[in-house]
Amino acid sequence: MFCKNCGKEIADGSKFCTQCGYRLDVTPDVPGVPAEQPAAPIAPVAEQPVVQEVPVTPVAPVAEQPVVQEAPVTPVAPMAEQSVVQEVPVTPVAPVAEQPVVQEAPVTPVAPVAEQPVVQEVPVTPVAPVQQPVAQAAPVPPVAPVPAAPVAQEKPKKKKTGKIVLAIVGAVVIAVALLIVFNLSALANFAKKTFSSPDKYYQWVEMQNVKDASGLVSNVYGDAHDQLKNMFNMSSSGEIKFELGEAGQEMLSMSGFAGVDTSWFKDATIKFDSSLKDKAVQANMAFLLGKDQLASIDVIEDMKDGLAIYMAIPEISKTYLGVDMEEMSGMDMDVMTQYYEFIELIVGIIPNDAQVEKLINKYSEIALGCIDDVKMKEGRSLRAEGITEKCTELTVIIDADTLQKIAEAVIEELIKDKEVEKIIYKVCEGLAESDFEDLGMEFDMDAEEVYESFLEGLEYAADSTDEIGDYEFEFEMEVYVDGKGNIRGRSFTIGDEWDTVEFSVIAPHKGKNFGYKASIIYDGEEVAIAGTGKDSGKKISGEFAIQYNGASICDIIATDFNIDEIKKGYLSGNFVIKPSSGINRVIGMSSASSMLAELEVEIDCKTSKKSGECVISVRTGEDEWGTLSVKTSQGSGKKVSIPSGKKLIMVEDEDSIEDYWDTIDWDKFLDKLDETDLPSEFVDMIEEFAEMDIDDLVSGMSFGGYEKIYDDYYDDFDIEW
Repeated sequence: MFCKNCGKEIADGSKFCTQCGYRLDVTPDVPGVPAEQPAAPIAPVAEQPVVQEVPVTPVAPVAEQPVVQEAPVTPVAPMAEQSVVQEVPVTPVAPVAEQPVVQEAPVTPVAPVAEQPVVQEVPVTPVAPVQQPVAQAAPVPPVAPVPAAPVAQEKPKKKKTGKIVLAIVGAVVIAVALLIVFNLSALANFAKKTFSSPDKYYQWVEMQNVKDASGLVSNVYGDAHDQLKNMFNMSSSGEIKFELGEAGQEMLSMSGFAGVDTSWFKDATIKFDSSLKDKAVQANMAFLLGKDQLASIDVIEDMKDGLAIYMAIPEISKTYLGVDMEEMSGMDMDVMTQYYEFIELIVGIIPNDAQVEKLINKYSEIALGCIDDVKMKEGRSLRAEGITEKCTELTVIIDADTLQKIAEAVIEELIKDKEVEKIIYKVCEGLAESDFEDLGMEFDMDAEEVYESFLEGLEYAADSTDEIGDYEFEFEMEVYVDGKGNIRGRSFTIGDEWDTVEFSVIAPHKGKNFGYKASIIYDGEEVAIAGTGKDSGKKISGEFAIQYNGASICDIIATDFNIDEIKKGYLSGNFVIKPSSGINRVIGMSSASSMLAELEVEIDCKTSKKSGECVISVRTGEDEWGTLSVKTSQGSGKKVSIPSGKKLIMVEDEDSIEDYWDTIDWDKFLDKLDETDLPSEFVDMIEEFAEMDIDDLVSGMSFGGYEKIYDDYYDDFDIEW
């Protein structure tokens, strides 16, 4: 037999389909009634109302239609048995094959839904013939199968929708992340201010300021440390140039040079280049008038064995004139050698810049942790030069008891600080191993004993801290903090009721714009710097004025002042300094004040660890007075060649001076000067010097040491004491 629901062949007499779980009613064999053929399932459609069959007249047998086999489907839970509609008995007829039913197309299993009533066929029994025929019900036309909507068509829509949702979520996450990053300081400040006490909040804010200061100190210290460390293996070069404008030339001709033509002087330059390596130093200096080099001088110091100095003027002679300073002066040059060795030792044993910064931050934090008398007021308006910003005002009070706590806490930490202990041991052991007798320095010390003495001193200081609390001392300071934890201002007063000094520095911000005022008030007199500008985060620009009792006496216009570099100790930016209109109120009306009214000094500088450049220009209105520019750069030392052989004449007596004089080519040098802008008057003076007799030059020179030189000097004047 076959399942009526799915068409699967099953064992005869089964009550349930083993394939789909459909409940079956086994119809007994009825004579004359053929066995029921499996019906082909039809596509699911809305259930139509069932019309009850009525007896019909016998009809000819209908050929059996082929059965469409249903593809296997996933078994579903057995459905509840539905109510059965009873058929009306009919007269016996010839066997009629059951109409084929269109098989239902296979569908993907879906979640169970409310079941629709299914018409169940019941067995038919033979009945007596009926006298009057009953009209047969109109046949119900077969319903065309409705294809199930393919799930695959919905998936792309779901995927596309999912991608859009993911994109939106990702964009929101990125936006929130960026918002957090760019406002991280504001969030940190809000959390610290909200969930901390006023004193803890002040300590946190002030510590950020201390870190900036310690970074500046350690960087400056580190640069100095590196210069000392590399002073025996370094080089430097640069130039100093002075350019005179028309106004400067007029002033030069009027001041002491009456009747002398100075129009030739427009600019002069001094170039220098030096190098130190392997205890030898070479320094070269050149003098230029315009683009023409007039002369240069090359000096070499050799400190390998004593101290010898060699000098040459390449424009007049390629030969070096050397002097043995140890022999000439009678000095023991071991002192100089030990001096350099002492510097090398000190550089190697003192703390480095990282240690200095770490110690500053550590002990500053300890000291700030002892300040606990702080009051906080939010929403305070900080105003300077028309710019207002809402800030949190912190009133900090430090009295004698607070100072005592700070001293005790710092001393306690110093006693157990292993980093300080290492530094002391390193310095003491380094000095103990040195030998600087010629410098008059002897360091006969034991590092352990020195450290024990250090601890004893700290313990004595700890016992004396009670004396600090006996003083009548109180210091009050107002600190103004913005929404990101930046200190925008502070003010405090020191002194007593008879003699006080008030300090105030405030810088409220509004977006990128800011106002600034720093003032000192003493005995009723105020000196201040005030103005407004723009802060881009790394650079500031603005116009400021130096004021005296409210009257501006000097204006300062700053452009691209790099505040990041100034924290490292390097000055970069452009500054124009000029008198203010209010200067007349300070110095009074005079010819000097009228001259100063239009005077401007411009400073443009850019410095770093390895190089620097600064240009200073002076002008009055449109008239240029002059410009002074300085450029420098540093690098590693270069090897210095010590002159010898025919390129060197050592000064031993008068004859050696004459020998050097003979190497000078004066004619070539004078011809070169004639091609420059140097006035003929100066060339004539040099020519007269070149024509002097060498004997006249060396007469009176002494080579017997300083004592003989002094004796000859005093003998010439015949001085009696």
